[in-house]
Amino acid sequence: MVWARIDDEILDNEKITNARALGFALYVASITWSCRNLTDGFVPRSKIRALLDFEGLAFVRSDGGLSGEVRPVDALDVAEECVVAGLFIEDEERRGFWIHDFLDFNPPKEKVLAERARGRERAKVSADKRKSDPPFPAANPKASPEAPPKLRTESASASHGPVPVPVPVPQREDSSTLLPITAPQLTLAVPAPKVSTVEVGNDHDPPSDPPPKRSRGSRLPPGWMPSKVTQEWARKEGVAEPCGRVLEEFRDFWAGMPGARGVKQDWEATYRNRIRQVAERQPQSSRARGSGGGPRGDRQGLPSGPLPWLPTGTDPNPFGDDP
Repeated sequence: MVWARIDDEILDNEKITNARALGFALYVASITWSCRNLTDGFVPRSKIRALLDFEGLAFVRSDGGLSGEVRPVDALDVAEECVVAGLFIEDEERRGFWIHDFLDFNPPKEKVLAERARGRERAKVSADKRKSDPPFPAANPKASPEAPPKLRTESASASHGPVPVPVPVPQREDSSTLLPITAPQLTLAVPAPKVSTVEVGNDHDPPSDPPPKRSRGSRLPPGWMPSKVTQEWARKEGVAEPCGRVLEEFRDFWAGMPGARGVKQDWEATYRNRIRQVAERQPQSSRARGSGGGPRGDRQGLPSGPLPWLPTGTDPNPFGDDP
């Protein structure tokens, strides 16, 4: 079988438009017939009428009125229109039509026949090879038609009753036959399955508490305030107003921290780290002065105006972190 090839841009061809629907149908039918019969694009006039059945169709020639000339469709007339459109080339000597550009898209007769000959040769070589190689090894003619010995042994051992086995005995004057004896029944010792024991406590014992789950932390809540204990500790460290500007800057810093860096498990501990940083960056004279007794003397509050100890951008985390 040979496939007929048609250009996928055929509907955009002006020749097809000029040939109209009947001419296009006859053009495609001629291509398929020529590929099947290996005529290299030639269609005899005698085959034109046999390609398509135009029975029941007619041409109507009208001058604009309601009546006009009605003429049945003839395949040769359609072929003449294909000649005018440029799809066919008429051959007066051979009394037929050549399909325009047929060999540009379809193989010639010589190429198709050569490919068919190569296919038959490949099929012959494959068949000869299958004949020379036997599909199965030769069967043993001495083999028993019944089940193999291995299967018979397994089926005999699977039974639970005694199996008679022929055993040779010493020859005597009165007998020289083989006496069947009964083999002792064998019992397989199968170890008992191990049973795991689970200790069950007293019903009155209190249930054990599950291990505590590690908290993932949280962001700083709006309006967060340190506890009174932390505030008192901050004053002892030298920060007289722990809920003043230091707390406002602490809130603003962590409220604007994106992602996981803004999540902490203990905000009290983070704030205490910030108080230690503030206390360490204060001048020694300010740390020596205080508002109460203690080993560090009296402490004063933070100076008003811009704080000289604020971070200048060199510290990647100036507002403390988890201890």
